[in-house]
Amino acid sequence: MDAELLERITTRRAELDELEEQLAKQLAEVRAERNELAVAERVLERVSEQHAEERASVTPAPGQVGGRAVMLIPHRTSGVEESTLPPDYQRRLPLSTSTVNHLADLLRRHLKAIRSRWRILPPARITVIVLAALRHDQRLADVAGGNNVSESTVRRWRDELIALLAAQAPRLDRALKKVAKQGGEVALIDGTLIPTRRRTGKADRRNDSGKNRHHGLHFLAVTDERGRLIWISAARPGRTHDITAARHDHILAHLRAAGLGALADLGFCGLDNDVRDPVIVTGFTATRAHKRTPGQKTANRVLAIGRAPVEHGFAHLKNWRTLTKLRTDPARATHLLRALLVLTNLEVNR
Repeated sequence: MDAELLERITTRRAELDELEEQLAKQLAEVRAERNELAVAERVLERVSEQHAEERASVTPAPGQVGGRAVMLIPHRTSGVEESTLPPDYQRRLPLSTSTVNHLADLLRRHLKAIRSRWRILPPARITVIVLAALRHDQRLADVAGGNNVSESTVRRWRDELIALLAAQAPRLDRALKKVAKQGGEVALIDGTLIPTRRRTGKADRRNDSGKNRHHGLHFLAVTDERGRLIWISAARPGRTHDITAARHDHILAHLRAAGLGALADLGFCGLDNDVRDPVIVTGFTATRAHKRTPGQKTANRVLAIGRAPVEHGFAHLKNWRTLTKLRTDPARATHLLRALLVLTNLEVNR
């Protein structure tokens, strides 16, 4: 009788231990879902505040550019000398005069530093030619023929200005600290594929993206809450996964050092395994055995709304039609993307 009673007690204890383990697991899942919903609630509040500020913005008033009445966009200033720009600049090149002036001043300082006394065209004209080639993806031979210079000269100008702009691109740690200093709480992370020409032989396999079903180079970008690009990674083969690129660039460590959180899509699941205090929020995944709960679906929808501005940042970057299909050497693609990042911020943030 004592042995039978002892066996019953042992069996019951084993059942209770198993039940305790299941309840502890459920409690951890509930706490994780509650934390996700809290983050989603804060993100939704910030998005609502941003929408309210955008609705309250005032329509730009007419101004004067080069003595002519035009409708100014917020980052364009009046009093610009039209002599520095070609005729019908506003119609032919949809860029602000402040961007052209900034790049022309940058080129003038560079020419003074290297003591270059003479160029076949003035810096303002060189700037417009290079910006037209980048914005409209025009063939360098066509641009050169229209300005009575050689194709190699235009190519040299383009590479020179790209190098000057790429040197101004911010580093990841400094960009995140700047966001935190300005009162930001979260950053947005995502990856994109820039199409390229197919290469011959085995070298082309590395750029084949099975997800996007075409060849290209993979880039990782970080934006602030409003979708303004603050950093872009180096170019990697198109088959690179988002989480692999993030680990290579130590995204998680930089976010912790800056005291910021981040919103990312499900491609970054597993990058941050800290359940109690996650830095990178990626939402919930579903499997055949475990479907998403209503709370998890709601959290995913709210996080998708919070992540929407990062797509706007990519859209502004890809307005430069030279990214339609890269024809440059992949080794120079990093400098090109970082130069376009600087130009995009000049256009969008002024």
